[in-house]
Amino acid sequence: MKTLLTLLLVCSVYELQAQLIKFDYATRTYAPAVDHCVGKDASVSYQLTNFNTFANKASISGKLFNVSADIPAELATLFRIKADAENKLNNTEEQVDKMKAVEREASNKATAPAASASLRAEANAVRALVDSCNDYYEKAGKIKDALDFQKKLAETMADETHYNEVLMARVLYTKGINAAAIGALKTDFENFEIAYHKVYDQYEKASEAARDAGDKINEAKIESAEEQVEKDYNVLEDQYRETLASINNLFDKAINPANYNVTSLPIHVEDNADEVEFQIQVGEQKDDLSKINPFKKILKVEGGMKIDYSVGVVLKSISDEQYFLDNDKKLQRGNSAALTPGLAPMIHFYRRTCNSVGWGGMFGINADFKELTDVNLGFLGGLSVIVGRAQKIIFSAGISYSKVSRLKKGEFDVDKAYDDTDFNIENVTQRILKPSAFFSFSYSITNRRVMK
Repeated sequence: MKTLLTLLLVCSVYELQAQLIKFDYATRTYAPAVDHCVGKDASVSYQLTNFNTFANKASISGKLFNVSADIPAELATLFRIKADAENKLNNTEEQVDKMKAVEREASNKATAPAASASLRAEANAVRALVDSCNDYYEKAGKIKDALDFQKKLAETMADETHYNEVLMARVLYTKGINAAAIGALKTDFENFEIAYHKVYDQYEKASEAARDAGDKINEAKIESAEEQVEKDYNVLEDQYRETLASINNLFDKAINPANYNVTSLPIHVEDNADEVEFQIQVGEQKDDLSKINPFKKILKVEGGMKIDYSVGVVLKSISDEQYFLDNDKKLQRGNSAALTPGLAPMIHFYRRTCNSVGWGGMFGINADFKELTDVNLGFLGGLSVIVGRAQKIIFSAGISYSKVSRLKKGEFDVDKAYDDTDFNIENVTQRILKPSAFFSFSYSITNRRVMK
């Protein structure tokens, strides 16, 4: 009974995450009525019903779109863009080359006439490390095979001439895509993990040997390389594991006869996706579908965190204090502006919604504009209301921290007389960081990009 309940729970969760858009081709209506929204992490398919496959044919393709503003140049330096597997492999190869150089240095020291046993032990440890590094780099490079395999599998499945599971299985087999090949990829991944743990242990041994030999320079180089290799391994392992999972998922679908009808391949609504678009081309058997204009179905994505960018005007409830000497040469405070205007590039983070209005948090870098040569940078943080989807108008409010002019405490006092012969009014204030409330109005110009 417990097992049955578990299965029912799993199936119910799957049904909640899967969404099938059904279009009745005979009546040209959606049945039942379509919800124009889809959740993040859902699996979405498009299906034609009441469709005569002997008289007509159809092609259904789906795409994920991201609708976001570009990162302003002022913020681009604050946020890193994740490197791909090729960059991580290049980093790993670079560390191998560095360890080869360390090996040459250690060997030269070990072959000197007065070389100690600890120096010879260091040379042996580094030599073993280089061998382990070479082996690990070779095993890590196998991720390219998995990525190529995934691409070849996806391209083969996308060929509409393979119209049933028998043809598909036959074509896949001729291309070397089968259960045995997938098993070999899994073995490559296991060897990759084993090689990493081996090279990690060897890094530790080499570092310890260099420490025992008093070779602080090589010890630092080894530890630096170890740290970089560990960072790159974590990224490679995640991508490697995700690629193998995707291959298994795709292969299971490719040989499943249930997938060979007029139904699109499921589209997984990934992070950062804002819209799902289906393009459907239908014609008679003699027609060239590529020359037929498709009709489209666009679904908005709901759920998950969205990050967007805007640039706009900021009004802060704080300003510089102004001072002057009156006729009695006494220091007086002048009238200050109630609000200080400025410009700010901002980053907004909020929950993705199907509606045209959303709200969330924001962070920005603002610059007061008084004169072109007088730029006062500050930081903003608060809440935003985002109106629109393709073109967004954003209202924000919160706390601003910026430097403003204030009287130097302990040096100058209001209503105190000063001799103006050696007195400079510009020296009575200093710039200090002060908080204030702010309100901003910004505009976000977005681009609709194909993600997948």
